[in-house]
Amino acid sequence: MVADSVVEVEPESWSACGPAEYARLRERRRDLYERCLAQFDQAKVKVVLYAQALNVAGGRPSLVLAELRLWAGKQGFQVTDVLWDLPGDRAQRDVALSRCRGGFAIGIVAPSPEQVADTPDECNALLDYLAPRGFFLQHPPANGGLL
Repeated sequence: MVADSVVEVEPESWSACGPAEYARLRERRRDLYERCLAQFDQAKVKVVLYAQALNVAGGRPSLVLAELRLWAGKQGFQVTDVLWDLPGDRAQRDVALSRCRGGFAIGIVAPSPEQVADTPDECNALLDYLAPRGFFLQHPPANGGLL
């Protein structure tokens, strides 16, 4: 007798992403974060802040970046860089990754998963990239706590 197997299918867009997928992404981020903290003193955790402007004409997302800086400070993180992109662009996200690879930071703090990836699948691929390198991705929760 062959047991039924469940095949998980990634949502193709953030709008198709339900609570279970967000919870799975949150668990993956928490795992990466906890593994990083096990290796470093939390007071020495350096991060890059990253956000996207809400629209092409919107300019720099100053308020979002200020909130990220405040949250990162409450976590005891040292902010090394503050980067942002226009919608549809990921050039500065790639700079954030290069800052991690270069040893200037071990984490990226962004407002939400949608800010760093266009789809849940792309977000999972980013987490797959970060995990073996010892880096993490964090998003402040709505209540201001961790995750």
